[in-house]
Amino acid sequence: MIKGTSLVTNCRVNIPHQTLTLSRRSYSSVSSAGSWEELWEAGNYYDRVSELIEDAQHYAIFVGWQIDSRLPFRHPQRPETVSSSNSWQPSVESLKEKVVRICREKPDFHVYFLMWDHAYFYVFERELLQGQVWENIHPNVHFIFDNRHPFGGSHHEKLVVMDGKVALAGGIDLCDERWDSPQHFFEDPRRSLNLKHEHHGPYHDVGVQVSGPVCTEIHRHIEHRWRTLSSLSFPPPSQETTETIHESHRVYVSRTLSSVDAEETPHTIVRECEFLFLELIAIAKKRLILEGQYFWSERICDALIAKIEEMRGTDFQIYLILAHIADFTALGKQMGYWELRLLEKLEDAATFAGVQLVMGRPYVYASPDDFGHELGDDIGRVKPKSIYVHSKVVITDDSHLSIGSANFAARAFRVDTELNLTLEAGNENEREHIRAVAEQILNHWGLGKRTPENPCIRLRIFHPHQELRELRAAHPILSRIPWQIFFDPVMPWAFAIKKRVRLAVRRKKFGILLGGLFLIWLTGLACCVLLSNPESPEQLSFLALLYSAWLIPVPFVLTAVAATLRLGTDLGPMLAVHAFWVASIWGYFFARVFPSAIRRIFTHTAPPRLPALLAQRSFAHLLKVLFDPRIGVRNKIAFEGLFYVPLPWLLVGNLLLVPSVIYVTLHYGGKIIDSTKSNPYGLLMIWVAVVSMSASVLQGLKTLVSRKRIEKMIENPETQRAHHGKKAA
Repeated sequence: MIKGTSLVTNCRVNIPHQTLTLSRRSYSSVSSAGSWEELWEAGNYYDRVSELIEDAQHYAIFVGWQIDSRLPFRHPQRPETVSSSNSWQPSVESLKEKVVRICREKPDFHVYFLMWDHAYFYVFERELLQGQVWENIHPNVHFIFDNRHPFGGSHHEKLVVMDGKVALAGGIDLCDERWDSPQHFFEDPRRSLNLKHEHHGPYHDVGVQVSGPVCTEIHRHIEHRWRTLSSLSFPPPSQETTETIHESHRVYVSRTLSSVDAEETPHTIVRECEFLFLELIAIAKKRLILEGQYFWSERICDALIAKIEEMRGTDFQIYLILAHIADFTALGKQMGYWELRLLEKLEDAATFAGVQLVMGRPYVYASPDDFGHELGDDIGRVKPKSIYVHSKVVITDDSHLSIGSANFAARAFRVDTELNLTLEAGNENEREHIRAVAEQILNHWGLGKRTPENPCIRLRIFHPHQELRELRAAHPILSRIPWQIFFDPVMPWAFAIKKRVRLAVRRKKFGILLGGLFLIWLTGLACCVLLSNPESPEQLSFLALLYSAWLIPVPFVLTAVAATLRLGTDLGPMLAVHAFWVASIWGYFFARVFPSAIRRIFTHTAPPRLPALLAQRSFAHLLKVLFDPRIGVRNKIAFEGLFYVPLPWLLVGNLLLVPSVIYVTLHYGGKIIDSTKSNPYGLLMIWVAVVSMSASVLQGLKTLVSRKRIEKMIENPETQRAHHGKKAA
């Protein structure tokens, strides 16, 4: 087994700025770490997380791109057993079971999950209904989805913080299809959720565990994301005082952030990870080792080519370990053409300059006898399995070691949310540690002086010229489409539009702004017309007025009632529903693209309870907003966009529930009015009955909510004490 090397010193110091070797644009902060330890493969990472959460006393924070509540973790209190068939039965519990058990055993312990609200073409790769899985499992478990990122982006960082004293970072998510051991066995039933039948192939990843003041910097970064998204409580960073000692591990914290709101941060795009990688390549003198899932960044490719030209005729070495293109998702495979083009340029530069460039993808064979038989044969030789490389590691000579979540891709430098930690060697002990990690990686893939622990692992050296030729022959059209524009944008998709709008505001070109706004409004109205097909100017007028409720303060309910009375109980409600659909979509996305402008316009007109409810980040609070008659339609739609209400909630609430209520109320209400025009007493009785039934339903819901709240307080004595304290106050 490959054991993680570690650096440990019980010290924390402030680093003088003049001693730093990286420029200020490549990191957000430079801090010290009392310890630094690499965690090889997700199996070891999960075991460490399990140990840390058992020892933590106050809170645990999990930030990720993906999560799975069924992920098996070791249970420290259950003995390992041997079944009747003499097979080993591991002592495990799911992640969800572990979190609930720990919160019950430690009444003051809280767990916080901040997860990316994923794009919908990933839905079949993830556990379904994650929000419902984690909702209300315990009062001390707080789970929210984060969708505050540019269109086409994601929150890709993977972080864990325990009590503000220990933090983990890297490329490992707490989810399915990640687990593996350092041996990468050809067959391993532990690569599954049930630990019985292999569900995915071999997988390689690396994380790092740190302690000391650097954990406070990571905590602050997470806290900023949480507080700009939700009003739920969140623990403040640790404020412990630390002593200055002469030794420390200097650690850089580098981020990628794309702001969705110019008022929240002075920088629209934070590109520290991009500058970090460029500088780590530029300062290399002897050797570069890069492990990554993708190689899509043209800037990284150009930087490596420049370094190759600089080192022409020397013994400079570059090792590039990548995932196999065939293992990508269906969408990612299209980027294989672009990756091979970049690698082709890199190989040509290394060949002409005489610099050693090793590019390969790792495989594991069933046995050493199968080497050289890549497709298997008829005499029992088995086709090898590719090892999916998911790690993001850069090692420069023996001076710098960077581990994090950023891939070698443009989106990781300018669109997604990323975080990398970089260890800088300041003494011989740290230089020796970085050399040991470098040799460990090379030995792991059979490139070092020692034989890998699993002799069936080989790094297959590939030549992009040949692979690109084969792909072009097989897919002559697809291989020439510039897929990188869609899957690896160099800027957020709406960034150019927002930049031009800001310039127009600064230059006071209000005519252009009003023209653009009118064009957006007119496009939405065209959608309404296609849906409703109005046959008269009167119908079109009502439709335009109802649809405009997302932009101007139109009394939507009164206008809908007037349309029903004027156009009939069939056409009037249908126009109101179609207008509400389009207004919800247009207003929501307009608020997401231009949050600063919408906030300035709507903050002073919205009631205080509106942002307070949406900041709770729950579907129940969203329904309270949608069905509150005291809140106007314009404010409802605008604040749904400002608070980045998850799209499924918007679809269910604004496109299904509210339109259904609108249609039923207007349609049958209109029919009742028509049938009772000659009988005012009957109309009065009907309205009394409706009001009474509504009051009864609301009272019943209130009683049900109160009962659930009492049950939670009974389960959690701390919540009960806080409740009684509030009543006394």
